[in-house]
Order: sequence, then structure tokens, then C-alpha cells
Amino acid sequence: MTQYSDIKPDAVAIFDLDETIIKGNYPEHIFREWAKENYQIGSFLHKANEKIKFLLNPRIYRRIEYWHTVLIDEDFVKKTVGTITHQFHKNVVAEILNAKERGLRPVIVSAGPIKYLNALGEYFELEVFGSRTKFGFTYSDILGKKDSIYKKMNANGILISEIYSDQVADLSKLSEKNYLVINGDIKLYK
Repeated sequence: MTQYSDIKPDAVAIFDLDETIIKGNYPEHIFREWAKENYQIGSFLHKANEKIKFLLNPRIYRRIEYWHTVLIDEDFVKKTVGTITHQFHKNVVAEILNAKERGLRPVIVSAGPIKYLNALGEYFELEVFGSRTKFGFTYSDILGKKDSIYKKMNANGILISEIYSDQVADLSKLSEKNYLVINGDIKLYK
């Protein structure tokens, strides 16, 4: 286990999750694994979710995006993280480990549900910030609001050393360095 005594508590490296640390959508990877064990209900929920997604306005759908995952408990998520590591971008995982070695505190900031992010945080031994859901419905969404999290960190004396994301909108002037991640390739963004 990482010894946090060597980590500078005032300097962080921020990592986005979907398409940055992991290929695709992390909650969907978890759902697919769950659906393999619960085929009939999983298949039904997946088809129903696809129809709802098609019918609803994207802003409204975002609020209920995780409704079909309500039956998946946190123990299943924890168990599953280790089985989907082949979906991780190895270059980005190496950067997480590198950040720890350099004394930075790696943090995941993702719009995904905190229920799923906690298991990933335990796997990598790092902090997570994510959207809050109840019964699969999002009630505290950070999608498009990551900059407000960065500002709060900055206001609390936390230096944002690096940000890694597949989305330019997630990058920030508050960070010393910004890295754009495309298909696992990491490029300095200016």
C-alpha cells in the first residue's frame, strides 16, 4: 500500500476516467460484466435503457443515465474492477504511478457515479470526485462543472500540477500542465 507520508498534500495530478484512464465508459464496463451474470434482467435493462436514451432529451437523460445500474451493489463493482484492467490505458496508468513517485497526489475527477468511482479509487489507492446518484438517478452532477472543483481545490491551497483528460473542456488554466489523452496517447496541451 502507498505510504502517503511522502506525498505533497498540496499538489495533485488530476485524471479523468472515461476515455482517459479506461477505454470507453467505465459504468458500462461494470454493467456489461454484471449483465453476464444476470443475463435476462441485464438484457432487458440494457434494451430499455437504449430506448429511453433514444427518446429523451440528452440533458434529461443525463439525470437518469444510471437508472439501469441500480441493482449493482458496491461489492460487485469492487470485485469487477480487477477483471476489467485490460480496458485501462497502460500509458495513463503509468502516469498515475509516476505521479505518486514524484510526490503528487493523484485524484480521479469524473462525472461518473461515485458508487463506481470509489471502487476504482480503492484499486489505485487514490481519491475520487464524482457525481452523486440515488437509486440510479443523478442528483449532484459534476458533468461540465469540473472547473468549479479545480477552483475549490485551488482556494484550499491545493496546487493542481497536472490534468489528464480526453476532453479539452476538462483542462484548466489553474493547472501547471494539461495533457490531452487520445486513445491512450498522452500529449501536452498548450
